[in-house]
Amino acid sequence: MRRNTGAGRRPEKESQKSQSLVSKLRFHLPKKTRHENKARIYKPSERKENIMARVSFCGRSGRAWSFTERGLETDWARQPGIALFAAPDTYGWRIIRMVEMTGRMHDVQPVWAQLDAARYGAKAIFVHEESDFEARRAVLADLEAGLSPVLPVFSGAQPAPVRMAA
Repeated sequence: MRRNTGAGRRPEKESQKSQSLVSKLRFHLPKKTRHENKARIYKPSERKENIMARVSFCGRSGRAWSFTERGLETDWARQPGIALFAAPDTYGWRIIRMVEMTGRMHDVQPVWAQLDAARYGAKAIFVHEESDFEARRAVLADLEAGLSPVLPVFSGAQPAPVRMAA
């Protein structure tokens, strides 16, 4: 006699195989899918805005002054303080220029100083907030003496113009 191998049995066996394969894979799949994890992944631009690096620079006195790294797109020139423009170096940062920021609305000196420092390779801006005028000048003088920037800070650091007798 011939055995009945009806078409109904074969699909059942294949569906049983596929179900067992799915159950085996389900055991090995991570609990959270990639879509669920996407909420925790930050884009590079968001991460840079949220994380501001704190860097300390030492002046001639040996005191470490804390600075915050800011991006070009932020309003770094609006608060009173000191800005350092630096280029990446082999072992850290090379200070290109330092400028005092008054915090006034239309003060363009820090912006011009940043553009001037960019010609020498400055890619980073570090800001130290200080509202006291005399303290700003003291910090600036200490840092200039200790870090020796590429471009001078004070106009007094440049040679005085020769005055002709009248």
